[in-house]
Amino acid sequence: MIDINNVKSIKNHNFIPFPNHLFFDQNGNKVSGKGSWDYHASDNLENHLKNIKSQPLDWYYRNNSLKYTINSYGYRTEEFDCIDWKNSVVIFGCSYVYGLGVDDSHTIPYFLQELMGCPVINMAISGSSIQFALHNSLMLYKKYGPPKMVIYGWTGLMRYLTYRYYGTNLSIKNDDEYDYSSQHFIPFNMVNIELIRNIWEDKCPMYEFSFFIQTAKLIKCHCFRKLHVDNARDLTHLGPKSNKLSAGLIYSNIKSL
Repeated sequence: MIDINNVKSIKNHNFIPFPNHLFFDQNGNKVSGKGSWDYHASDNLENHLKNIKSQPLDWYYRNNSLKYTINSYGYRTEEFDCIDWKNSVVIFGCSYVYGLGVDDSHTIPYFLQELMGCPVINMAISGSSIQFALHNSLMLYKKYGPPKMVIYGWTGLMRYLTYRYYGTNLSIKNDDEYDYSSQHFIPFNMVNIELIRNIWEDKCPMYEFSFFIQTAKLIKCHCFRKLHVDNARDLTHLGPKSNKLSAGLIYSNIKSL
């Protein structure tokens, strides 16, 4: 049975909405819709309280909160129709670029915006995939046209997006899970990257990097893995210092573009 909503979404050039139920308020209650929320996904209240016990007394997140400010689609940016896309830099990626576990003002896009002096639109989503980026890239081009520049923080090549009757679903397999499916997903996502490159060729500058060693090696882009010098509140993702270093490296590499 075909999900008519997915078909309509593609025909109307809509971005993929992110499930808002993965956000929580300061008491750990699930929340939905646009707003400014306290917790998201693995960066939840339970893990925060657990991490407090293992961290030193001067741990930043012991006494400092953070906010995830999202639009009606669940993205960490303004409402899409309010964005001046032609004069903005758009960055795609997964939780590293999204900024899981850090405040709005401590994400890579935020630091990059300060360096560039123009809007940097955070189109990253936690658990995202290259196929996810392909969908949103095509919708961006069809609906709003080429932006000032596009930046891609490529995810792992074993991630994939599926369209289901209730919407979309993101799935992740580790890079070292070599099985029958890996023989499909790795070349499949490399083709998706080529498709994305073709969308923007001769239309706007494009820069590529990855926090995933295998991805960076296979598609020959800059690898930012060594820039992980501090942790976010979830003790897994990049902290403010790491994100600032990443933004600085991106800026130094795109100045010539």
